[in-house]
Amino acid sequence: MKNQECEKAKPTAMVCFCYRKRHCDLVDAYERLGSLKALEQELNIGRACGGCKVVLESLFGEQSSDINAMESGATGHLSCVQPGSRIMKGFVISTDELDTKIYSSNAVAPQLGDCDSSAQLEYLIIGPNGVPVIHQSQLVKTNETFLLDTAELDLPKPFFGMFHLVFDRSNFGASRFNMYWYNDDGITSTHENAASGRPDVFLPFLVDEKFLKGPNKVHLAIMNPNDEIVRLSLRAFDVDANNEIEWEADLNANGSTWIDASEHLFPKLLKKVDKARVSLHIRSTNQNIHKSLSTYFFLHNRNTNTWSANHL
Repeated sequence: MKNQECEKAKPTAMVCFCYRKRHCDLVDAYERLGSLKALEQELNIGRACGGCKVVLESLFGEQSSDINAMESGATGHLSCVQPGSRIMKGFVISTDELDTKIYSSNAVAPQLGDCDSSAQLEYLIIGPNGVPVIHQSQLVKTNETFLLDTAELDLPKPFFGMFHLVFDRSNFGASRFNMYWYNDDGITSTHENAASGRPDVFLPFLVDEKFLKGPNKVHLAIMNPNDEIVRLSLRAFDVDANNEIEWEADLNANGSTWIDASEHLFPKLLKKVDKARVSLHIRSTNQNIHKSLSTYFFLHNRNTNTWSANHL
């Protein structure tokens, strides 16, 4: 199946987010290679986070490989230079309410044996307008952990922006960095999300007047990890009727925005419609799986001053 045909094929669902492989890409490669094992070796699917393994087994009716199994004399992709993400991006916050810690482990998996995974890292903290405010480099040795804490940096407050991590080679130990947003009352975390592959996402719960009067507030952290401007569309809509409001704006290349949805989005529609139940649609206008925005949502419990976060 040619690439143009794959774009039009159904389903075109993303199966492997780590290596950006769609359903039609995998079916095409399987027809050519003949086995799931060969597919794994050529495309690296199932060898990063492992989240797609159950889908691969269901699609092709074969058992996927256990990349954590000890193997003597492992070669090929099981080496210190196996392919992986070289550029990773995530949302950072530094305010009176929250700060951010970044962790990335340069640990060597046991099956790789004794090898040097030392890596030179380049990292940037980029403001909401897409302009870097911090740009540094650091050598991280084998089995060391990279750590950065925004509370220890000279950032303007409140600061909302993007953390951008670049490796000087194609893999870096456990590599995928995690962000911990914290205050004196609690902590919440998730991983980097440089390329979600999801140009259309929805908030996974409904908001009504009772919710807005409760302890939790909804915040959105939206970033553009692309090197070009992307149009952001936010649509709040009543799930029981067709009432809606929409807000659009351009996000600069590597730009970002922080939105108090409970203050600025939901009330406008709830005032128009009695007993409405509102959902939120976040869309990268006229983009596809390769050029989309990345969104995190935060819930802030005002009674306990604790936060919870996840990506969409």
